[in-house]
Amino acid sequence: MTSTEIAEKLSCIPEKDIELLTGMMLAAKSGDDRRLLIDMLDRVNEYAYLTENGIPLGDIAYRDFVMGNCPIDAPSPETVEQFRKTIDAAEAGDAEAQYTAAMMAMEGVVGLPDFDAAVKWLQKAADVGHPGALYELGICRLNGEGMQPDAIDAVHLLESAADLGNVDAMLTLASIWRGAKGVPADAKKVFAWYKRAADAGSAYGWMHVGICAFNGEGTPTDRAYALECVKTAERLGCSDAKMLYRRMERYLEENQDAE
Repeated sequence: MTSTEIAEKLSCIPEKDIELLTGMMLAAKSGDDRRLLIDMLDRVNEYAYLTENGIPLGDIAYRDFVMGNCPIDAPSPETVEQFRKTIDAAEAGDAEAQYTAAMMAMEGVVGLPDFDAAVKWLQKAADVGHPGALYELGICRLNGEGMQPDAIDAVHLLESAADLGNVDAMLTLASIWRGAKGVPADAKKVFAWYKRAADAGSAYGWMHVGICAFNGEGTPTDRAYALECVKTAERLGCSDAKMLYRRMERYLEENQDAE
């Protein structure tokens, strides 16, 4: 007896299939058949548990799930309870809960990743000015996750998030204006967004302000200022800044000697 043969007998109604598999297990003559039926019975119960609690299973077919052809494990009761409370609060209009529900859907915390659901909740939270939701929605728009890709609209969303203080949005905008996703490269905008991130306390922003100043990209060349910026990045905990500072110093020493 194989799992495929057993699956063909399923009605795809958990209550009926629990009764069917239980009867087959009691009548099974071999230990291997019993173990197989117990495993499938467990998965029918798991499927029922997930669907009853609104856990997204995407396009997974019932029979495939019961046969074990599924990349999902049942979340703990505590996680399911957290998920249900989050969804209830999100449906009641709580923007933070809507953002959390979106991230849970995106990461597949209680099921398969579901970008359609994530975008739905992000849009609701973004509509009332949630900075994190605006940022994540901008990333989804940029990459075409759960919505059609549109770099220009993504930039607008990310700018809205940045204007509300979201540093990740500032750093992403700096990367985009390097010429990503078909957006025309603009060195001045690259520098401007890295500087805004730096002023907001980003170590990564300070490091890149230093790189721009050192190379004269989007701002006049100022090696002394560049070194100050990279040193600030190091003080703020940027792991790459220490090595970069040494390389900049070495470059200046070698070129000074050459002169």
